[in-house]
Amino acid sequence: MGARADMARFDRAALGASLRAAREARGLSVGELSEREGIEERDLAEWERGDALPSAARLIGLAAALETDLGALVGRDGAARLDEIAAESRRELKATYAALSLGWLVVLALEVARTLAPGSSFLAAYLALLVVSAPLSVRALLLERDAGLRTARGVTDYLERGARPADEERALSVVGYLLQAVALVTLLEVALGLLGA
Repeated sequence: MGARADMARFDRAALGASLRAAREARGLSVGELSEREGIEERDLAEWERGDALPSAARLIGLAAALETDLGALVGRDGAARLDEIAAESRRELKATYAALSLGWLVVLALEVARTLAPGSSFLAAYLALLVVSAPLSVRALLLERDAGLRTARGVTDYLERGARPADEERALSVVGYLLQAVALVTLLEVALGLLGA
């Protein structure tokens, strides 16, 4: 929420004009840049018209894609503020992942307890965990989207160094797919438990 408030202080019209000038200087159309960066063409057009503002992470990514200094787009003070906003976003994403990781430990503990006490019902604990983890998962996905993160390696580089993801990365590693599968199986197990109860 603080990052959004900080972005709102930027002059939309001036930022849009700078963004358009940088894009045109690189000889790119709105469509080419939006395809290259994985953003909606309509969003980029709105940013350039000054109708809306991109997220801090997206703006930093656009400056890198346009091979222009961030200060040229938003001024020196604006660039410093964007760095602070991006650092805040990284901290929030780290905290969200840490909370989700604790959820995985709880799932493991519940599975061990269920194995040791097969007659007991752990449905309430699973539902509570689902209620807590669902909003955290959505928040993590939104933060990843805002930062332009599409790969497991991109997320890692962003969290560790604030690095912009490389375009040639694979969507997910095998481990990433396995973790998604475990989450889906757990969710299916809870759903089936609800239907059977």
